[in-house]
Amino acid sequence: MNRGGKRFAIAFVLTSESEVVFVREPKYGQMGFFISLPTGGAKKGEALDQAAGRELLEETGYQCPQSLVQISQKPLIDFADKIDGADHEVYFGLNATQVQQPETLREVVLLTPAQAREAAVNGDIRIAMTISALFLGLEHLQRARA
Repeated sequence: MNRGGKRFAIAFVLTSESEVVFVREPKYGQMGFFISLPTGGAKKGEALDQAAGRELLEETGYQCPQSLVQISQKPLIDFADKIDGADHEVYFGLNATQVQQPETLREVVLLTPAQAREAAVNGDIRIAMTISALFLGLEHLQRARA
């Protein structure tokens, strides 16, 4: 469903040490710093997989050697009851390495899949869209290893 043409990509990527790459950044609506997966809107004419890679690089300084692969079967919906919400697609990548520093006011957080799951359960990761994408990423990872 196209709700105003907004298209967002979420990057769920692992380092070569099998750590999930998160970013701790300010969320001004909540007046605090929160841990999330790299997420952002696609620019005009930009493919969502490219947007996911660009957001990963801008927010964390990490990039993957291969293109990110879409793992969401259908878009995640942020506000299902609002016309101004946006659809989010989740992209997966492996062997991410840090090639530059993240943008100002951002800090990279690396967690193993088990630590990431625990951080979501105990409330250290509180953004609903990140928790949804984390679940999809962990499920994709588990199926790929099976």
